[in-house]
Amino acid sequence: MKNIVLFILTISLAAVLMIVHINQNVALIKRSYVIRDKERELAVISDQYKQLVFELNALHSPGMLENKILQSGIKLIHPTDIKIIKNMVPLDATLLAKNINAKDRFGILGGLEFLPEAHANSSE
Repeated sequence: MKNIVLFILTISLAAVLMIVHINQNVALIKRSYVIRDKERELAVISDQYKQLVFELNALHSPGMLENKILQSGIKLIHPTDIKIIKNMVPLDATLLAKNINAKDRFGILGGLEFLPEAHANSSE
């Protein structure tokens, strides 16, 4: 009888140890799948990051922009110098005849009865 109890205890202990070992292996395999998925996700995100950094550097690069413009066939030229001449034009007599308060309507220069007017002359 003592041998039977010892045998049953030995079998039970071996079964418990095998169950623990199998559970550890299953947990290890699950973790390895999770790690593999995370590694794939990291590779995809890393590739996206490299692509975005390349595109950002391309946007910041003046040489790259010039090459794109040349390849597209757009002909751009540097702007020419423009001279701005400011003239003071007297107020229209009809405005004064209608009793419009020029100072209120045109600010500080309205009191002088002149309006600012700008003309642009190109160097062509």
